[in-house]
Amino acid sequence: MKTRSGFFSPENGVLYCAALLIACLLPPLLVAQDVCIPDDVGVPYLNGNPNWWDETLGAPEYWPASDDPRWRGAFVHTSGGAAASEHVTFRTLRNATEVYMAWIVSVDPLYDDQEYIYLGLAPNGVGGAGGDVRIVIRPFGDSGSSTVEPLPAPYSVQFLTRTGPGAAWTAAAANPDWLTPAEENIAVIRNISAQFWAVLMRIPIDANADDGVDLATSFDFWFALLVSHSSGSVEYDYPEGLNALTVSGSTDQAADWQGARRDLAPTAPGCIQGITLAWSDIGTVDAAGDCVPATTLSSSLTVDDGSGGPGSVIFCARPQNDGGLVGADDVRATFRLANWGSTDRTTGTWDTINTPNCADSDVGKRACNPAAIGTGAQGAITYQWDLTTEEACSYDVPSHPVDCTGEDPPTKDDHQCMLVELDGAPGITFPISSVARNMNFVEASTFVRDAEISVAGPRDVYLFVQTDNMPPPRSDGFGADGGSAGRDTPVDADYDAANEPASPATAAIGVTASRDAAAGRATDSNERPNQPFEPPADVPALQKGEFEALRETEPTYQVHVFHDTGEVINIDGTERKLLKPQPSFGYFVDHDGPLTGWRHTLAGAEEIIPGRYYKLSVPASGKAIVTTTIEAVEHGLWWFWIVLGILILLLILVVVYALRQSAP
Repeated sequence: MKTRSGFFSPENGVLYCAALLIACLLPPLLVAQDVCIPDDVGVPYLNGNPNWWDETLGAPEYWPASDDPRWRGAFVHTSGGAAASEHVTFRTLRNATEVYMAWIVSVDPLYDDQEYIYLGLAPNGVGGAGGDVRIVIRPFGDSGSSTVEPLPAPYSVQFLTRTGPGAAWTAAAANPDWLTPAEENIAVIRNISAQFWAVLMRIPIDANADDGVDLATSFDFWFALLVSHSSGSVEYDYPEGLNALTVSGSTDQAADWQGARRDLAPTAPGCIQGITLAWSDIGTVDAAGDCVPATTLSSSLTVDDGSGGPGSVIFCARPQNDGGLVGADDVRATFRLANWGSTDRTTGTWDTINTPNCADSDVGKRACNPAAIGTGAQGAITYQWDLTTEEACSYDVPSHPVDCTGEDPPTKDDHQCMLVELDGAPGITFPISSVARNMNFVEASTFVRDAEISVAGPRDVYLFVQTDNMPPPRSDGFGADGGSAGRDTPVDADYDAANEPASPATAAIGVTASRDAAAGRATDSNERPNQPFEPPADVPALQKGEFEALRETEPTYQVHVFHDTGEVINIDGTERKLLKPQPSFGYFVDHDGPLTGWRHTLAGAEEIIPGRYYKLSVPASGKAIVTTTIEAVEHGLWWFWIVLGILILLLILVVVYALRQSAP
């Protein structure tokens, strides 16, 4: 984790924009690459595959949670509004007899019974021998949330088959044995305190259809998640661009599927690998020549740069190469800016700063990698933006020395978000389709900031506020110093976990959905004692990103943004609006001194669920403003006056007693 100094120091009075959206687009003519699923080698002290289902002695270490370190090294795909705060994370691993998949959803306002996972499997390629399989998982059968260990089964699982593209999907009269009961191979986590839910799936590889799926070493797959909001449903899918309307209907086409391999290492030719970018590897060049996360223009602007103009900003990107050798000038970067907030990638208002030209004789203007990037190495791309007077005056940059007499008033904030698009020479791939971070380090006692929501209008936009380590003020006036660690309560905090119904799958075998070991479930001599799960000692934890590490300890305020696409999706006969995520934005909040809790408001949007969910009508201009206010509620002085009153009363009693003792 980086130390907050220099550009990251709140004490210097500068508000930082670490707002980054990177879209790395594959050239359309490139040959599609396969997901080469990594082997489940495990970690030191804990070898082999994740194990959430088998408690018997001699089995791999039992770990009934989504953070099993043995997921380390998995193929990972993320979807949603930001690289630092992705909405959905998909992982997959394999061994000779099984494939493991996990979906972790960290942005969900409701946790209700309208969440779905659709998984398509073509064991021998789309339309190949044996036909195709579709599994529909409905994790929950209620509208509440709870934390349950060991894990419950999904509320329902549907198994369908078809003969090939264009053919209708046919539901099986009964699920195969490997899905009966479902909890043996599909587990669900729904954790209210940590604000996430997850589905873990084990797919046995077996020629007998009752015992598994006969996956060839080369097979195809896709998945789509539908996450429920009070205003509609959000689709997250892989491959990206999959049509949810088709997924929920009767057919889908071969082009929707992703190739996968069980027999190749992820570094083998033909596997998905190549150039990637992380939010921490894009920004501006500081005085020391380092590429640091993007800041306000005022802090990045070099005025006395010899250009004769208002000044310049040097943008930078450090692409990581996980593929083969990439030659000099083979990777190009386009830099764009937008006002702080959430700007839709395709229809929002972004200002293009440069058009990369690798042949430009001015090295500072090329925006290409100046040297070859070896396998496993990181490159460096920079672009020097020399502002014109008109450009400088269009930004509300405090105290810049430019004379703006006669220029139009500024229309853009000093605090900007950055978008970088990568492309390259034929044969180079960019596996990460979109990564973003829209977070800002700020200070409270009271912090107020506007944010611009930009999307093609008119249309409705929905805002979901998610907080961590920001509990409301305590009624007794006391609280933790600087805030208390822990995820905050989601929308449905009043749900009573004790009343959670049994799922059909578990009820059929006489086991409640909680399957709580503390309830006294019988064991035999080969089963581990029923007791609360504790991770083994000395096992390295599943690695977390810098953002997630900060989010676990720092007061964190995020606004997740979704716009109405104008389309509807049919879910079990009910039509719902189809929503699309935009980049999220938010703040890490610092406060010195004791406090009793936090208050926050989001003004400028219609409140649907108090303090959590909002509707914003964006006009035809495509822009609307919301204002965030965050207040650190400090300890009141009422206790001081009470203590002072008691001391005065005691002093009076002492004086009276002394006078009586001295009286004749």
